[in-house]
Amino acid sequence: MRATSGEVGTRASLSDGRLSLFAVQAHGRLSFLWFALRAALGKSRPHTDFVMLGDYAAITVQTRRWRRTIEAGIDGEVRELEFPMTFRVE
Repeated sequence: MRATSGEVGTRASLSDGRLSLFAVQAHGRLSFLWFALRAALGKSRPHTDFVMLGDYAAITVQTRRWRRTIEAGIDGEVRELEFPMTFRVE
């Protein structure tokens, strides 16, 4: 079974070798700020706030901006990651 939009954080199996990629579905800065406020208060709406971008064996994230690093939350810890970033299940 594959995850679908609105099922953020749930899957039928963690051992199927797949990564689900979700993004915040905000259209513009004000919409994103409104989402961030709701999320900080624990009031996010998974069925409308997130969109599933795909289900992958590996994901590489690249940027076209001047930034070479980004702070990201991984397994509950904040880490500084360098671009390009490749995520895969081993």
